[in-house]
Amino acid sequence: MMIITAFLLGLFFLNFPREVKALTPPCQTLWWFDNTSLVCNQKSFCGSYMYQGLRTFTTKEECLKNLPTNNCSMKKCGDANCDGKIDVQDLLIWMKNRSGKGKSADFNNDGKTDSLDYEIIKNGMKKGCPVVTVIPKITQVPTITCEILHKINLNRSENYFKMCLDNGYPKVCFNKYSGIYQGCGTLERDDCTEFNMNADKNIRCDSNFGGGLTPTVTPTVTPIGLKNVEWSTQWASFVASNFQIKVADGTSQGRIFTVNPSKACNSLTGERICVHSNPPYLMDNGQYYMTLEVVWYENDIEMRMFVYLYSDGQRWWSNEIRVYNGQAQPNTEWVYFYGRFFDAPVGQSFKQSGQFLLNAADPKNGNSPVTLSFSNLEFKAFANFVFQKITPTPVGSCETDKDCAVGQICYQPPMPVCPSGVYCTQVMPRKYCKTVAVSPTPKVCKEGVNSFSVYTSCGEGKYRYATYSCYDGLSGKLGGNSACASAAEYSLQAQKMCLGHGNCPPTVVPSMECNMSINPPKLCPSGYKCIVKSGMPGSNGTCVRMVTTSVPTATVTCSRNGDADGDGVTTLKDFAIWKYEYSNSQAKKADFDCNKRVDLEDYQIWKKAFLLAKSLVVSLSN
Repeated sequence: MMIITAFLLGLFFLNFPREVKALTPPCQTLWWFDNTSLVCNQKSFCGSYMYQGLRTFTTKEECLKNLPTNNCSMKKCGDANCDGKIDVQDLLIWMKNRSGKGKSADFNNDGKTDSLDYEIIKNGMKKGCPVVTVIPKITQVPTITCEILHKINLNRSENYFKMCLDNGYPKVCFNKYSGIYQGCGTLERDDCTEFNMNADKNIRCDSNFGGGLTPTVTPTVTPIGLKNVEWSTQWASFVASNFQIKVADGTSQGRIFTVNPSKACNSLTGERICVHSNPPYLMDNGQYYMTLEVVWYENDIEMRMFVYLYSDGQRWWSNEIRVYNGQAQPNTEWVYFYGRFFDAPVGQSFKQSGQFLLNAADPKNGNSPVTLSFSNLEFKAFANFVFQKITPTPVGSCETDKDCAVGQICYQPPMPVCPSGVYCTQVMPRKYCKTVAVSPTPKVCKEGVNSFSVYTSCGEGKYRYATYSCYDGLSGKLGGNSACASAAEYSLQAQKMCLGHGNCPPTVVPSMECNMSINPPKLCPSGYKCIVKSGMPGSNGTCVRMVTTSVPTATVTCSRNGDADGDGVTTLKDFAIWKYEYSNSQAKKADFDCNKRVDLEDYQIWKKAFLLAKSLVVSLSN
């Protein structure tokens, strides 16, 4: 046995340099996969790049050899990310690969990602795929101990024991047969030899094995259930104990986040917990609005908790709390908690000694439960803020104008401005119903074009059709399938059609008579015309008041169906126009539903037209 151990030690020491170098290795191009992407890809790694679940290799063959084969059994049917499901996530990967970013969606292995692969994924989403589990053959060799691995790493330029220790992880995981590094770990959860697909092949070691290492940053490991948080800004303070966010991860225990940062959330300042508040400001509905926003990285997964706060000048409260779902990118998503929370008088803190517990579903993770809990809470908002005397106005949240009462619109408040030099996470405030003052419109006698619209763009600002209506109710349609004219040209045609068509009957003044055949003639006052009955020339007529006719400026309605630039096709260029106008609260070209503002409903109109143009429509059932 001693001979075999000595032989293995000799092999490992031949593969690693004996001198101790800097702990930050140079950049190198490696093949890799991790727990969230079981596909071999290649990119450049710099510095201390390792995180839990990451596997790196020098060659593609070595990466493919170590890739878990049983998780990719459905690859031939369209499972691009090898998660055992064929869904929209695989379709998104196909779309990226089609533009030249990766080859994981080449399902027929013909060296390119094209429409043939799309047909495979489409059939897989409809009909499924028979799963054939491939059990890899494992050739057992003598296992490697933590002591051997520690000695090997002491002579490496990249010491994984020290790297995990420096980043606050008390455990480090290796393959006990090959000695390949598997990731860092915590005391609370064994992701190495228990909750791991290769648990039987791994060995879990202390990152400070033998006590011979001194961490650059001394980690503080807090047991679950004893974590205290204390966050404060100029406008709010939040103090609680037993803080945790629990998410599903396929096990009965779930994954628990306790605000134990693994790295900085602000690379400029080095902060490991970033706390920020949007300053209080008075909204149009008479209420005040502010936020408390907390961002941190735990197990190298970005976590957030945002609290949205309101006040009527007498009391303050929150009606929405949102947190991240504890999933790595690209599966990170908000989870929302709605209600009335932390209700307290202005100037006082909200206190609760018992447990505060909320549950919500994670739509990105199969509607699995997400739990936010803490206890011994003392929360104060709108601190150091002087309220104006206001009259509270009832208000309701909304998504569209249909959610509001008559005379109101669904108003989107602008994005709060982040002060210079302050770390801000920009989140658009919630919409609310806003009363619109409408001046009474006096009845005015008019003649000519009452309404005018153009639609079906044929490019270069021209259209196939136009419709019009006159003030007396006359209406019509201009253009045709082969027509292509500007809005101005259609407007001139509509004005000619409505000439003489008005909604004002002549005003007759019987007491005023006129006669143009006598000398001197009996004239009508200015603004009146002498009307003589037919067949009675020379007799007295009646002065009738005439209506001054005018042709109003024609109004062109927006009916572009996602075509913001009017070039006849819906492309990503139109999305860029929508994004710009949405971010800058403008409504010039991307107001596709004609409600005089650019919002998420306009995005849905563009998205539907774009997917139809690309023939990539997927039904909700899929």
